[in-house]
Amino acid sequence: MKLINVSNHSSKNWTKKQIEKWENVEDISFPNVPANATTEEILSSIMPDVVGKIGSYEYDGYTHIMLQGEFTLCYMIKDFLRKEGSKLIFVVPASERNVIEKDGIKTSRFEFFQWRVLN
Repeated sequence: MKLINVSNHSSKNWTKKQIEKWENVEDISFPNVPANATTEEILSSIMPDVVGKIGSYEYDGYTHIMLQGEFTLCYMIKDFLRKEGSKLIFVVPASERNVIEKDGIKTSRFEFFQWRVLN
């Protein structure tokens, strides 16, 4: 299985357990979405670029997609792909968050457990 990773979490930094399910992972950097961008601006100027990149990998046989970033854009991309008939299977990593506090400083460590299907 092949995964399109649309996030700012490069697969180069994933654990062996997180990546072992995939024969190949293609990273697409999640774009910056300005807080002052309107819905129409996201739909017309940001989303088409990301959807175009996703489409080129789907055409190359990628079957799964992880989409993590600014919620409005994630929702718009998933909605658009579904309406266009994309067969991509949406997945998210499930991790346990462990917080360690030392000298008043909290550090979070995430331990990957599984992939969850969203379709």
